Amino acid sequence: MVDLPYRLWFVREITFNFSPPLAAVFLGLHYLERHAPVAIPQLGPVAKALVYLFSVPVAAFLRRTALILYYSYRSWKLGVPQAPELRGKRIGNLDLLDRFIRGMGADYPGEAFDELFDEAGSDTVRMSFLWTPDKVITRDQDVVKFMLSTGFSDFWKGPTQRMCAAEFLGKGIFTADGDDWKFHRSLARPHFSRDRISDYEIFVKYTDKLLHFMKRPAERGEPIDVQEMFARFTLDTAGEFLFGTSDLNTLELPLPKAGHAALGKKGAAMSGTYGDFVTAFEEAQMYSLARAASPTLIWTAKEFFHNKLSGTQKAIDAYLSPLIRRALDNKRSEKPEGEAQPQSFLDHLAASTDDMQVIKDQLLSILLAARDTTASLLSFTCYMLAKHPHVMQKLKEEVSSRLEDSTHPSYDDLKQLKY
Repeated sequence: MVDLPYRLWFVREITFNFSPPLAAVFLGLHYLERHAPVAIPQLGPVAKALVYLFSVPVAAFLRRTALILYYSYRSWKLGVPQAPELRGKRIGNLDLLDRFIRGMGADYPGEAFDELFDEAGSDTVRMSFLWTPDKVITRDQDVVKFMLSTGFSDFWKGPTQRMCAAEFLGKGIFTADGDDWKFHRSLARPHFSRDRISDYEIFVKYTDKLLHFMKRPAERGEPIDVQEMFARFTLDTAGEFLFGTSDLNTLELPLPKAGHAALGKKGAAMSGTYGDFVTAFEEAQMYSLARAASPTLIWTAKEFFHNKLSGTQKAIDAYLSPLIRRALDNKRSEKPEGEAQPQSFLDHLAASTDDMQVIKDQLLSILLAARDTTASLLSFTCYMLAKHPHVMQKLKEEVSSRLEDSTHPSYDDLKQLKY
């Protein structure tokens, strides 16, 4: 099934949600005015307008009631209870929607959900906005494990979720389902084998650079914005690992003063072509996340005349397209026999396909998976080690005893660090 562009989806949903109740009211009033067994008073224009207006939410309420009855029957048939339902104090649960939106802008995204899980007394809940079908939300680790691992094939992203990031991630692994997902996974997987020792050397190279630049302000007793440093570290590492270019050097750009930097969407703002790419990449993430957090009918209406992601894609294409074309040109040129396998992820993709869109979608998906996750993990690890010095001391003792004077641990060394 081909997904509809979000504007066509919006038109279809408006037609589906508004036409039946409005048509039913029109036909009902027409019938009563001409064929009612008893005389009924004629409705004035205002009264008719109100009847038409309220027919839409009434129809939505009836559709949702029918779904609730269907899901209740299915639960009874399967012998499992339904998750508790979250109910707000305002009509259509708009107060809950406002709570989520405010929470995402002012706090950690998950905290608003954690509060509601605690209030419901359950790690899995269901909720609805404006009488749309229920959404099931969970923080139960067993449910998450089943969704992402053992029962992965039973859960699809679906067209409405794909629309949230379609312009950003295209048809990459994070927006694909079924056979498309398997194709993108099979395309990427060979590059991430454990025997790629050269990739480990990339991390060693940028780790040395990171420690060098962190040492200077530390020796002067100046505070360091480690989250910014780790974000640059992952950018430079991902740049060489994914794109095959080592000229990004964001770690060598002037470091912002901790607590006083001009901020971009995530971290300190950067300039230059790569800075434009990073800014656009971060904005695309934020816009896609904001779409996913809002009812689909609302965000498609808000962006019907202005697609927020369109501007970000120009900057992303301006940076990635020349790199992809260069990789494809290199593949088409003559190569001497016995040449080593491609080193960057981009080279690997270019050796596997000539489709620039497929390559771009894969690069953006893997960059999305690699950058923020690694930077956040490193930042949070430093924060927790600083709060628990006894853990830090035990960690130092294990590293010192097992690695002795080794500056760069090998892959086998890392496997021996059990703590």
